[in-house]
Amino acid sequence: MKVAVYIRVSTMDQEPETQARELRQFVASRGWELAETYQDVGISGARARRPGLDRLLKNAWQGKFEAVVVWDLSRMA
Repeated sequence: MKVAVYIRVSTMDQEPETQARELRQFVASRGWELAETYQDVGISGARARRPGLDRLLKNAWQGKFEAVVVWDLSRMA
């Protein structure tokens, strides 16, 4: 299965690689193919526009992957 990973951290002092590392391991352990990693750094989840998420949604509509993996639903919603 081809999947996308979405990472978001709210402040610039948070390290997105913490989420990325564990999500890559999660994807690999299941034998899934990582299509792309999308991320937003220093962006609140309350914002209507998030460049990484916007690009992920566009690519989802284009069928570039079958599922999205996130650290926690609060990172996306």
